[in-house]
Amino acid sequence: MSVRIAAVVVTHRGGPLLDACLASLRAQTAPPEELLVVVSGPPTVVDAPSLQLRENVGYARAVNAGAAATTGEVLLLNDD
Repeated sequence: MSVRIAAVVVTHRGGPLLDACLASLRAQTAPPEELLVVVSGPPTVVDAPSLQLRENVGYARAVNAGAAATTGEVLLLNDD
């Protein structure tokens, strides 16, 4: 039985740390089937599907929003 993995990456500012995190996820031998970046803060351009929360709501609320917007088993990550 295969498990569908949805990676949820929470970021506040994006930038080089987020870029490195996304590159690392994509380079895995079995990358996640779904990838969602939750931006908890000012809108940020992201090279992946994103959920823009527009204000810093904190890690827990950002994680909950990301988990609710994905399907499958959730892999939670911070970009740093």
